[in-house]
This record gives sequence, structure tokens and C-alpha cells, in this order.
Amino acid sequence: MDCDRAYLPGHIKEALATDERTHMLDVNVVVTDAQVILMGIVPCQRRRLAAEQVALELIPAHMTLVNSLCVENYKEPTETEHLG
Repeated sequence: MDCDRAYLPGHIKEALATDERTHMLDVNVVVTDAQVILMGIVPCQRRRLAAEQVALELIPAHMTLVNSLCVENYKEPTETEHLG
């Protein structure tokens, strides 16, 4: 799908929010002359790759995708928290 460059970030953000593979609302999309850049934080590598796939389905063939999404990395607590 070849979208007008001015509307491309919105189309990608909408697809990331509504696609059943992603359901992501907090992804920033930056479009330059030759690149589409995804930025933000995702919960896991699977969702990072799904976001990349969804975006690739929308960007024109002459553009490249830069997936700069970071995967959250939460450490499990080592001690039990007691609530008083």
C-alpha cells in the first residue's frame, strides 16, 4: 500500500493499534525521505517483531524500516513484599 508520506505515520500508528498481532498504542513513528522509524517500548520480542511486520506491510517499497523498539526488561523480585 503506497500511502501519501504525510499520512504514513498515522496509517502505521492506526495499524499498530488495531492489528490483532500488536494492539500497540504507544509506538512513535517517524518518517524521513527514505526511512520509517519505530520507537518506543514493547513488552516482549514477539510484539517487537509483530510491529515490524505490520509496518512493513504499509511502507512503500523504496523505504526502509528501522525498528528501534526496545523490549521491556523487568527483573523478578528476589524477596516477598509484605503489605501491612
